[in-house]
Amino acid sequence: MEQEINGKVQKINDEDYEIIKATESQSRADAVKWYQENYNCNVEDAISAISAIYKQYKGGYKPDAGEMWLLLNEYAHQGPKDLIKAEDKVKQWLKDNVGIDKGDAQKYINEAWNYYSSQDKKGGNNNDTNGGSKNGCMITILIAITSTLSVLCLL
Repeated sequence: MEQEINGKVQKINDEDYEIIKATESQSRADAVKWYQENYNCNVEDAISAISAIYKQYKGGYKPDAGEMWLLLNEYAHQGPKDLIKAEDKVKQWLKDNVGIDKGDAQKYINEAWNYYSSQDKKGGNNNDTNGGSKNGCMITILIAITSTLSVLCLL
């Protein structure tokens, strides 16, 4: 099938077109969840597939905070130590899949934390794997820890 994407007509298969439309009609985090449900895969595979489709048909891909939060949440299982490991995994994923170096990747992680905080304040779904909202104080502590560690790594 041929569709207009980015102002030019391109050949695109129905499946890829459906995925692009899903990402454009809802938040990228919701599109990732949609992809997971429809293709029975984990967050990392869903984001990788969506980013590959974006690169192919739209010429580029920039991660969004909601996607990065889902990825952090998938990698982190318990407590600050897992969170630090998760941030390192997200930085590596960004480097390998998007071409963003680990130093610049911290800004995406910070955006993910801001996304999480805004969802938590709104009472929205923050994708906590335990099913509940996390304590705001704990979030503040974790942000302080990760920011401090990031600064120390840069020194």
